[in-house]
Amino acid sequence: MNIGILGCGNLGGTLGKFWAEAGHEVLFASGQAEKAARLAAECQCGHGSYAEVVEQCSVLLYSVRGVEPQSLCPKGWSGKTVIDCNQPDLPLGFDFKPRDYSLAEQLAAALPLCQVVKAFCLHPVELYHHGADTLRSWGVQTFFCGDSPDDKAKVRQLAVDLGLLPFDCGPLSRAYLLEAQADFWRLFQLHQGQQLVSQFQLVGYPEPPHFTRRPSRL
Repeated sequence: MNIGILGCGNLGGTLGKFWAEAGHEVLFASGQAEKAARLAAECQCGHGSYAEVVEQCSVLLYSVRGVEPQSLCPKGWSGKTVIDCNQPDLPLGFDFKPRDYSLAEQLAAALPLCQVVKAFCLHPVELYHHGADTLRSWGVQTFFCGDSPDDKAKVRQLAVDLGLLPFDCGPLSRAYLLEAQADFWRLFQLHQGQQLVSQFQLVGYPEPPHFTRRPSRL
């Protein structure tokens, strides 16, 4: 795939690096041109302005936070697969409040001619540096959601290339669930000082004998 990395912070730079190693054509863009150029040189990839990268790439990792997409590139978004990996800034004192919106749906509203997929927001960036082979051997899972099967298929492949086991969580309207889950892990790891963790494993257990589930109340 031809992947544009919009934002060269820890997560954007890391994912771009490993996707390049997996054989994808990666272009980096950053508000700091020298950062994009340095990453491109390290990964033997290309780089450019936000507008240049948006226009040249069919898949875009949107890792810039709190920035309207049209301010990065006024046109050229039509038909793109846009992967939203963002989380809100950490609140003061880790005092998380309920939200009735998701960042992914806000991005989709700003980019009506694109297909937005929420993905890669759950794992701490350090986890990826163990490498795809190690993550694959650990059975590390990741979740994503979006409205277009074709665009989600691209994201699924990119997750597999990182060594992850991807699970489709359904439409983009469920993105708030992934963002809330990511906030829980940030609270668990950063505030409580716990070790590096991933999310729980989806393991199928057999039904216990002599147990009948009662119907849930409507």
